[in-house]
Amino acid sequence: MELRAAIEGLATIGGARDVALYTDSTYVMHCFRDRWWAKWEANGWLNAARQPVSNRDLWARLIAETRRHAVTWHWVKGHSGRPQNDRVDLLARQAILTLAAR
Repeated sequence: MELRAAIEGLATIGGARDVALYTDSTYVMHCFRDRWWAKWEANGWLNAARQPVSNRDLWARLIAETRRHAVTWHWVKGHSGRPQNDRVDLLARQAILTLAAR
């Protein structure tokens, strides 16, 4: 879900923009901070263990969205009382309930 949240958030922004993206996912943060994605692309979408990258389709979409913008990545601790992080968690839970009710 962390990948989808970043993808959908960036996809809603029209035109190239400077974007501050906050995530509580160290996996997503490290991918961009340490440029894992560039290594994956260069290695035919194989990870450091020479195994196929999990969720390649989502990573490819996220990489494409980040290329449209100048993204500055910020990591925040999840479930730590940060109002914005708590709000996003609430919205995600509400969306799950809405979809489950269909």
